[in-house]
Amino acid sequence: MTSLPDFSENINMEVVDIFQCNRLEDISGLYNAPNLKILTIDESSKIRTEMIEPIANHPTLEKILVRATVDEVRLKELFGGRWCRDLANMNYVIEEPKY
Repeated sequence: MTSLPDFSENINMEVVDIFQCNRLEDISGLYNAPNLKILTIDESSKIRTEMIEPIANHPTLEKILVRATVDEVRLKELFGGRWCRDLANMNYVIEEPKY
């Protein structure tokens, strides 16, 4: 897979983990995911800083964990306290869904 599909209609998706997607080059399908709260990107992906920048103003994004090779200074500028480099520093509890 080289690009993610459009998730703008997926109201139930709150967490996305991009893991071992070394061919992925386009994450724009996430930009309009209506309830995205957590995004994690592992070090094996080819995700670049400029691919992540558009999601900085996402209205529901609470945390982003990026271990890919990116411009960390720029991510700190964009995401502030919402950004972290490793899971141990994420300080986030995922609650069980309430049906």
